[in-house]
Amino acid sequence: MSKLTELPVQILAEDCKSYKYLTNLGMQPCPPLNYPDDGKAKNFNTLGFKNLTSYRPIYLQYFLLHGISVLWLDSDIVPKLDLFGFIPPGVDMVLVDDKSNDCHYSSHGKCSCFIFMNPRNASLRFLSKWIEIMPRHANDQPALNAALANLGHEDHLSLVMLPRYLFPNGRDYAKFLNSSAWIHANYRVGRKAKEEFLKIYGYLGQEFFLTRAELVC
Repeated sequence: MSKLTELPVQILAEDCKSYKYLTNLGMQPCPPLNYPDDGKAKNFNTLGFKNLTSYRPIYLQYFLLHGISVLWLDSDIVPKLDLFGFIPPGVDMVLVDDKSNDCHYSSHGKCSCFIFMNPRNASLRFLSKWIEIMPRHANDQPALNAALANLGHEDHLSLVMLPRYLFPNGRDYAKFLNSSAWIHANYRVGRKAKEEFLKIYGYLGQEFFLTRAELVC
């Protein structure tokens, strides 16, 4: 995180605790958007988790409406390479695949852990659809996939999917150990399980790799 103080990027804090922490690091983050909080830890399948993740497209919309391109990364991701180098120019949106052949969660398809968006009309229209259907889903990822499934030709969304051998999920990471551009500790519930996974591969507490200064992370 300390590397971000050297780059002209804008950071939006997700809650008051994060805002205070980032401010103490000298990062001057945007103050957090207000979302319902049940006061409990943001564990998977809790109300707090749903409230937090449901505001993901609203965070994205905030930056796009200000004309800023956004790369969203979940906090259990450690990039091993410059992720911006894999984003093709001139697209509306870039996602990764969350499917795992031996897991019933594979129906979720696209992962909301990695989202790159440029501030374009098609991107903003898609975010509006995503936000609109959010209340009908358990959290943001099923809603993301439902919004994608309902896209029509009239939406004109330029979407690129990055390959799994570069961006594997945590369940399949060992299969792509030598080719992957990141390590992602998903498919593990709870902070302890995620930290143990990152520790096994030597990435717990590592600074992430970031070079493209003109985009938001």
